[in-house]
Amino acid sequence: MAITIGTLHLPTDKIQEEALKCLPASTYPLYQQERLSLYNAEWENPDLLESCGVALSKAVEVPVLEFYCMDEDIFRLRLWEKGEPKAQCGCSLFDDFSIEEKNIAAFPAAFKVEDPEGRALSALLAAADEDEYRDYLEELSAYFSMPLVPDADIFLSMEEESENYKP
Repeated sequence: MAITIGTLHLPTDKIQEEALKCLPASTYPLYQQERLSLYNAEWENPDLLESCGVALSKAVEVPVLEFYCMDEDIFRLRLWEKGEPKAQCGCSLFDDFSIEEKNIAAFPAAFKVEDPEGRALSALLAAADEDEYRDYLEELSAYFSMPLVPDADIFLSMEEESENYKP
């Protein structure tokens, strides 16, 4: 089953609740392993995801990783700092679509991954460009030591909250 989802991640779990107020109220936080992952069903819209990533990066003192997955055919990662793009990379299974790699070494540096120049991340993304049958969501999550997409329990919680939400 292919999914389209966007998520935001921070390399710390020590974030003031006030900083998260720039995000939609329906955002679901997951604190684990000194990381904070943020999920929101509305972030399947890449423009909304980007605006939330920019806003959050202005509100916190750490980099913000934006992850976007479209039908498990395109993966895009961006790193934001103080509202500015610091790095970008990704992969696509479509021959006519590519994502420009910029400053890939900033990703492992921000998340304390032992890959100083980002070569392992770059190799993982290059392999994903060629092989649609591997589980790259799992491999990318393992690389960053955090779940880039919510598990089934979180998905269910998000669905319940959105069904019960009344503006």
